[in-house]
Amino acid sequence: MTNKCGQFRPLPREIDVLDEILQNIIEDQDEKDHNDRHEQQHRRIYKMKMLIRFNYNFLIIIGRLHAVLLTLIALVVISAVVISQIENRPFGETLYFTFITGLTIGYGDIVVKTPFARLLAVLLGLIGIIFTGIMVAGAIRAIEKSLKDLNIS
Repeated sequence: MTNKCGQFRPLPREIDVLDEILQNIIEDQDEKDHNDRHEQQHRRIYKMKMLIRFNYNFLIIIGRLHAVLLTLIALVVISAVVISQIENRPFGETLYFTFITGLTIGYGDIVVKTPFARLLAVLLGLIGIIFTGIMVAGAIRAIEKSLKDLNIS
């Protein structure tokens, strides 16, 4: 129906139908929102379980490899002592250099000059590659174990 100005004026019955349609839309949206919140909560719980499992499994794996990792770290510290003596630099500076080189970062702010110290720097780089490989392999194994523990393959 239209009023005198030509604007649409719904009948009371049409208003009831529109109200019912809107109410259904709102209820559907509320149900969808509830399901989305429920699904998000399940995802958060799954992520927390996965994180806890991963940390647990990673620490077990690293614990089994502690002798190897400690040996690699000891080689880095021993290299720092040797480079400190050869290059006549403070131990703290050479310790920083050996860890930065061993982690294969190599900022270049400290440079060794003697051939033997350079050889040690190359060996430190190889130690860093081995160390990184062990850590990555441990992390991958921990993820596999965590997924298996949660029955996800």
